[in-house]
Amino acid sequence: MFLSSGRAWPIIVRLIVVGLVCSNSSVPQAQQIVSSQKAATLRNRLPDVDQGLPWREVFDDPDLLFYTTSEMPRAYQHADVGLVVGGSIGRSHASTFYWVGYNISNDPTDRNKPDGQGGNVGVDFPWRVGFGLDFCEHSTRKFFFMQRAKRPNGGGYWPVVWWRQRMTDSQQGPHLVYRWLFPKGTVFGEVLQLRDSKDRWHTFQVRLRIRASDYWDVEVLQPFPESSDLEQALGKTFKYRPVVRMVADSHERRHFQLTSGVVNVPAMSEAAAMKLLDETPFKSSVGRAWLEQDGITVFQPTSDRTSIVPAKYQGFVGGNTHETCAKCHRDTLKHADVISPDRGWYGRCPGSDDILSWHPIAPSSVSTSGASRQVHFRREFVESGLIEQFDPARHPATVYRRIRR
Repeated sequence: MFLSSGRAWPIIVRLIVVGLVCSNSSVPQAQQIVSSQKAATLRNRLPDVDQGLPWREVFDDPDLLFYTTSEMPRAYQHADVGLVVGGSIGRSHASTFYWVGYNISNDPTDRNKPDGQGGNVGVDFPWRVGFGLDFCEHSTRKFFFMQRAKRPNGGGYWPVVWWRQRMTDSQQGPHLVYRWLFPKGTVFGEVLQLRDSKDRWHTFQVRLRIRASDYWDVEVLQPFPESSDLEQALGKTFKYRPVVRMVADSHERRHFQLTSGVVNVPAMSEAAAMKLLDETPFKSSVGRAWLEQDGITVFQPTSDRTSIVPAKYQGFVGGNTHETCAKCHRDTLKHADVISPDRGWYGRCPGSDDILSWHPIAPSSVSTSGASRQVHFRREFVESGLIEQFDPARHPATVYRRIRR
């Protein structure tokens, strides 16, 4: 049984090594994905955290690996059989990587859409931008970090393991995909920032995913988890009139609905809001509602203008729990045919193992057109031991298990 969590793993077919694979348990530090100067800049944008929370230790980890979509372009896998649906059923084909920003679809539903707005599920709600940023993407930005899982007794780090697997959920027939899985103890961070009127950036939320044995635990850090926290900081109380809003996606085979109350943050000057963001220690907001009133739950506030949250922020549509976060992350590697079979989409949802933002593929192997490219892993990931081909003799099930469903 492979990466067992109580059920047999799907059949694994031939494992193909791309590049050099390092098997030494005492591996060197993985080469930083961004430049050292950029890493220092991004690290300085991590917020202070409330006393008693463990995340300051994570933020101060000197081996933290930072990245943005510039260094790690968002990519999805697509069967390397051309774009004719159903023309090669019965054969197994390779899978190659495509940039989500290029529209390869010639279907009438997507043909006239500009690049970055069609062709694959990675450019559609809820995977296109960070959850809640769909209507404020031009006034926000984000960056990511990865903390590697440590081996016991100072033995270095556990690698991310990869393998090839035959999947049959595509109308184009069976094909081999690249899959990878993160070891227990891996931490991913998504840092959200907003831009003020002086073109300066301020962190307003940090979303963390922590790899447990067979699921991802979550943490959401922000300066004011509840409205009372903001009232205390401002020294006054406010009256709210929450309204209920229903949000539902439109994908035929992937329905989910989220109901949340909506309220605006209290009016304040931009200078006051930015001071609060920059100087208030961030707190845990997991499982906490920003406001509960008149039988209505508001998970996070929004605003008509840039404040402690971006203007038109819609983070309120999702709760701050493991279950609500999983609604988007569980779709990694699902094929477009499964999500919306009547849409002119191609390929799979980006990522693997419920992490959407990270992949081990060299940027030069990510196609920015309709033509496939030969797949290579990032050389620095291979040489540093950050990634390894899966071997059950070296990668125990106590550390590597598939996600519990």
